[in-house]
Amino acid sequence: MHVLFDTGVILNFLKDEPDENNEITFLIDCVERKRITGWMTSASFSEIAQAAKDSGKSLEIIKNLLLMFRITSVDEKILHAALKSPVPGFENALITESAKSMNLDCVVSLNRELWEEREIRILSPFDLTTIIEHSGM
Repeated sequence: MHVLFDTGVILNFLKDEPDENNEITFLIDCVERKRITGWMTSASFSEIAQAAKDSGKSLEIIKNLLLMFRITSVDEKILHAALKSPVPGFENALITESAKSMNLDCVVSLNRELWEEREIRILSPFDLTTIIEHSGM
């Protein structure tokens, strides 16, 4: 299963609050163990670096993410598709259009605005965890 991780999911994981992140931690573990193929958009990396800059570990975090995740391309075609997308918010549209262009199976997101997208499956971390656990992946 090929899954695009919304930036918010990764940022939530990086907060390192295990009680709030059980499903997200499980999904990251599935990516590390190659049970699923994790994807991120290139745009997510700048947001993550910005969020992590105060910790002084932003480059280390980026290097580790690059070892685990594959990167979707964001080119002129995807940018134009995102501008025309009915998904609210340019960043949200960029995520869904990027995932669609790569024919990924789904997007995992905490952002309820994305859940109205009909051209690609949008799942919460809880829902994706349930699917993986019940499918035996």
